[in-house]
Amino acid sequence: MEGSNPPQLPAPITFAGAKNEYDGLTRLVATGADSESGDRVEEGAGAAPVQPISLEEFKAAIATGMSTEADVDSQGQSTGAEARTLLRLRFEAPLSNLSGVCRSIVEAHCPEFGVAADGDDQVLMVLPEGVSWSSVVQTVCRVEPMLGQRVTAGLAEFAEAPEALERAIELSELGATRAAAAGQPACMLDLDTLIAEEERMRQEAQVAAALLASLRSGTGLRLVYQPKYDLKTNELVGAEALLRLECEELGALGPSEFLPIAERAGLRSQVERWVLDAGIAAIADWQHEGVLPFPVSLNVEPTDFFSENFVDEMKQWIEVFKADPSLVRLELPERGLASHSSEAVHDRLRAIRALGVTVALDDVGESDAQLAGIRGLEIDALKVHRSLVLEMAFCKSTSVVVRGILSLARALDIQTVAAGVETESQLSQLREFGCSVVQGYLLSRPLEEDAFGALLRSQK
Repeated sequence: MEGSNPPQLPAPITFAGAKNEYDGLTRLVATGADSESGDRVEEGAGAAPVQPISLEEFKAAIATGMSTEADVDSQGQSTGAEARTLLRLRFEAPLSNLSGVCRSIVEAHCPEFGVAADGDDQVLMVLPEGVSWSSVVQTVCRVEPMLGQRVTAGLAEFAEAPEALERAIELSELGATRAAAAGQPACMLDLDTLIAEEERMRQEAQVAAALLASLRSGTGLRLVYQPKYDLKTNELVGAEALLRLECEELGALGPSEFLPIAERAGLRSQVERWVLDAGIAAIADWQHEGVLPFPVSLNVEPTDFFSENFVDEMKQWIEVFKADPSLVRLELPERGLASHSSEAVHDRLRAIRALGVTVALDDVGESDAQLAGIRGLEIDALKVHRSLVLEMAFCKSTSVVVRGILSLARALDIQTVAAGVETESQLSQLREFGCSVVQGYLLSRPLEEDAFGALLRSQK
């Protein structure tokens, strides 16, 4: 995971003061700056500059200071020094007046081991006891407008020198870099977080490699099928194809675990096309066997759905597998409509439905999209997001939203589906609200292709 950022960041402070005034916290004097601009740091009259020490002198001072303060227990064993916090300030550009900045830091924070320079655009210090995150971030925000450039902070804790200090110096540099990249004033990293992140990156590399190998070999990826049931008759009336990836090191992975990795690796579109190819092939097999009387849903991302050649590709898949297009249903997430014009959405829906393929709007209620936008859409079904199904039992406002979504869909003669049904109370509430179709672990877990085929045959 990314290094943690401060839970609440104070807003940057803007300066609008007279010439020669200075901020009481940072002691950054504006003498010599243009009137009220405060665009450079000058030393105050009579104030002696503070020359930063070298990084090696800084490390030596800390090692000496922490060794003398280490406690000794009743058996005469050293218990080590208390943990300290290392602060690195990183400036956007090299500073010509680094000594003036160091003086301001010394006056503001009184670091016991001095202030060290790391190049001409970064300084380090050990924060005294009692200095909080908020005061550090506040200092950074106050320094920034006076310097006329951006300042970011990286923080890291260490307990003993020199090994732990070396690691803290590295972590503080990484934290400052991440803060700058994220547009945040500060970022704090610790060794456990970094180890966890390195492990996450290692696993991500494994998943990306397994995904690429699966796309090349045709093995490793597979579809499972979660049945959908009519809420009135309890009959099997549909299914949703769900993607799984078999990773040798990590086992079977669901889409939420590997699709974001596929996105970052540039493989998302290839995965989507694998799903459509394998899904339509399976639909055609069951159709030719005469056991599939209803559409099977295949998930498609907006990027692919609105791509230039998508309609032609769908037509080609249907023709190649000789599939009945009415048995193919595409589930398009609601969030995918916001970035496209109304005209583009309507044109693409008409083109897909002209092939005979049905379309369902998926994850309805997950985003902040207005329900009124559904009225003009040429869709065949609407699926309520699983988070709403989970919340409606204990949140009155959510139950009102779910009831409203289902009522609107019924008024527009659109089939309603609820995902993620796991309890009898959810099922009862959805029945009361007039939902047509449900799916979820309460009714059936996703089935392997062979098992779903056997279920279809049992329905004949």
